[in-house]
Amino acid sequence: MKLIFRASLLHLLLYCATHTAGVNIESDPVVDGEGLIQAELNNTVSLKCTVGGDTLDDEELVWLRNGLTVKLNEENKKDPPELSGSEEVTVEEESKLVLSCDIWANPPVSSVVWALNGSMVDLLAGDFVVTTDGSISQLIASKVERSLHEGTYQCTANSPKYGAYSKTFYVTAADKTMKFPLMPMIAAIVVVILTAILAIVSRWRKIAKCFKK
Repeated sequence: MKLIFRASLLHLLLYCATHTAGVNIESDPVVDGEGLIQAELNNTVSLKCTVGGDTLDDEELVWLRNGLTVKLNEENKKDPPELSGSEEVTVEEESKLVLSCDIWANPPVSSVVWALNGSMVDLLAGDFVVTTDGSISQLIASKVERSLHEGTYQCTANSPKYGAYSKTFYVTAADKTMKFPLMPMIAAIVVVILTAILAIVSRWRKIAKCFKK
């Protein structure tokens, strides 16, 4: 069974086209020569309206259906990367260092660069790993050494729309602290106390005779 999206859908497409500069409109299934889309019942109809050209940063796409605004998800709005400011990080030697940058943007950033003391991070020399999933970029060192990892880090996201955005991390490596195994120590103390009590009980008679004398 075919469903036909008639005037309301056509109006929705035209609204997006006439109220936004430099748009590109796509649909799946495609619009036929009469401006109609035919689709099977329960199948998905995909409409895509992307913005290009010189547009304002605070613009967003507006879709109408039967004259009413269609609610858009946050990812359909234009947003620059939220990278700015600085952060002080203290990490103990031989522990794990994780620095995170929020690089989500619409349109997506084109690249992410990590720098240490003004130079691009040497992944091999510092035993670093960089992970990027489109939303968060992380620089990870599994075992911190003061000589290798202490310094000023900078994460820079380059956006084709908004330019470069950066965040700075001031990393200080602290001396490793001795971590006492609390539970094993408590268990050992309990064993010593119980052993002493048993020894006293087993020799109680001899001890009592000594006091009588």
